[in-house]
Amino acid sequence: AISLITVLFVVFIQASDTARSTLTSIINLYKAISMVFLPAISASGAIMSKAVYYQIIIAMIAVSNIFFKNILLKTNKIYLIISLCDCIDKEAHMDKACNLIKKGVKWCCYTILTVFIGLNAIKSILTPVQDTVNSKGIFMGISLIPGIGDTAQVLSNTILSSSALIKNAIGVSGIIAIVMCMFFPLLRIGLLAVIYQGIAAGLQPISDKRMVRAVSSLGQALGMIVYIMMITLVLFILTIAIICVATNCVSV
Repeated sequence: AISLITVLFVVFIQASDTARSTLTSIINLYKAISMVFLPAISASGAIMSKAVYYQIIIAMIAVSNIFFKNILLKTNKIYLIISLCDCIDKEAHMDKACNLIKKGVKWCCYTILTVFIGLNAIKSILTPVQDTVNSKGIFMGISLIPGIGDTAQVLSNTILSSSALIKNAIGVSGIIAIVMCMFFPLLRIGLLAVIYQGIAAGLQPISDKRMVRAVSSLGQALGMIVYIMMITLVLFILTIAIICVATNCVSV
C-alpha cells in the first residue's frame, strides 16, 4: 500500500508542477499585458474611462490566477495527501473532510468565473455574440472529464462567445495561438485524470478497496487540476476578448 501511495503521489506532483509552470507563464503574460494595456488604449483613441475599468478587470483576473497557483493548487495537494493517508486503513476516516476540500476548490473556481462573467461590462460584450452562437454539442466532451462537467455550459458559452470576438479581431490564427498556450498541459493532465478514474473502476471488482480508493483519489485530484486550468484558460480567452473590444479591434 505504501509503495502504491508513493507512486501515485509522484504522478500527482509531476502533474501539479506542469500546472504550476503553466499558470506561472500565464501570470507573467498578465503582468506584461497590464504594463502595455493603457498605452495601447490611448493609441487606439478609445474612451479612457472604459480603459481604466477594463484595466481593473484584467488586474483582477491576474490576481485570480495567482490565487489559483498559490492557494488552490496547494489545497488540492493537501486533499490528495489526506486522501492517500486515509487509504492506509481499511476504513475511511477522513472522507468527509476530503469531500469538503474538493467542494471548496470547485466552489472557489466556479465563483470566480461567475463573478467575471457576471460583470456588466463583460456581459455586455458577450451577450450579443452568445445570441448568434449555437454551443449545443460543442463542449459535450467536457462533461466526461472528472470534476468539470457541472460547469460545461458556462465554459462553452464563454469560450465560444469570446473566441468569436477574437476571430473577428485577429483571425483564426490568434485563437489557435491562445489555445495552444495551455492545450498540451491541459490535455496531458486531463488524459491522466480519465485514465486513473478508469483504472479505479476496473480495479474495484478484483482489488482491495484501499487500492481502489487511492487510485480514485488521484483521479479526483487530477480532475481538480483540470478544473482549475480550464477556468484559467477561459479567463485568459476572456482577457484577450476584452483587449480586442477595448482597443476597438472589433465591434459588438
